Amino acid sequence: VLFEVDSCVGCNNTQVEVFNFHSGGFLCKKCISNTSNNINNLQYLRQIRMIMKARYENVFQFSVDSVIGYKLLIDISKYLESSLGIYLKTKEMLLISINNTHSRLT
Repeated sequence: VLFEVDSCVGCNNTQVEVFNFHSGGFLCKKCISNTSNNINNLQYLRQIRMIMKARYENVFQFSVDSVIGYKLLIDISKYLESSLGIYLKTKEMLLISINNTHSRLT
């Protein structure tokens, strides 16, 4: 599953406002109007871009904020389940692990 994280999926505008899994990536202000379930948290947008742009050999060399990571895991698993019929067997374990990590940090 590849998402557009360099510009707007609809028009290639680089001034993006939100991320939408079902649309396939970032959307600009003009292209948002036809969608729902948009994510507009700037930190979330930056982190999802970093994850999507990461090369496989570098994927474990950066950290993701635990709150953002938790939300990302939920959003990605919802997308995989609703759009592709893929269910993550370890989702609950990952969510507990992220939640425990966040609890220790706060």
